[in-house]
Amino acid sequence: MKRINRQKRQRGFALLEVMIAALVLTVGGVAYMRLQQMGLQSGFNNAARTRGVTLINGFVEQLRSNVTLIRDGSATDKTGSFLAGAVTAPTETVDCDSSTLACAKIMFNLHRYLASQQMSQITPANNSRLCYTESGTNAGLMRITFQWRDNSVAGQAVDFTDTVNWACPAFNANINQNNSVTMYVQL
Repeated sequence: MKRINRQKRQRGFALLEVMIAALVLTVGGVAYMRLQQMGLQSGFNNAARTRGVTLINGFVEQLRSNVTLIRDGSATDKTGSFLAGAVTAPTETVDCDSSTLACAKIMFNLHRYLASQQMSQITPANNSRLCYTESGTNAGLMRITFQWRDNSVAGQAVDFTDTVNWACPAFNANINQNNSVTMYVQL
């Protein structure tokens, strides 16, 4: 008996299978890299938010210790914003043994300087800001916001130069902005 061997000839199906497998692996690799990027971004934002809350709490405690400024200061004294690393150390040399408003303002400038230095440890210089204002007619109720920039599209859109429209959530009560933490505190 004679055996007949039939041989199948492959006509490009193996190459097509390899190309489809490569395409699937490429799409999967890109999706995995995107997930990694989103995880890193979320981790940075969570760390910045946590450190921002800590920074606000420290700033509030410094304000609470400065009762004279809160009680006797004007609204201008209790409203403002500053960038990370942008506040210079106060150079006033006044005998501050008494609790005068001038001494309270010097101490507040020192607190702003210290908070600015702490902010530059969270983000690079000029990539975060702290805004504060006395809220409404209730004396001593402060609204304080920490904002930061990151590498995301929304993070890069955070504008620190707009002082005319008071873009900081502390001034306009729009606390649903990206990359920001806002706290209301009673001093």
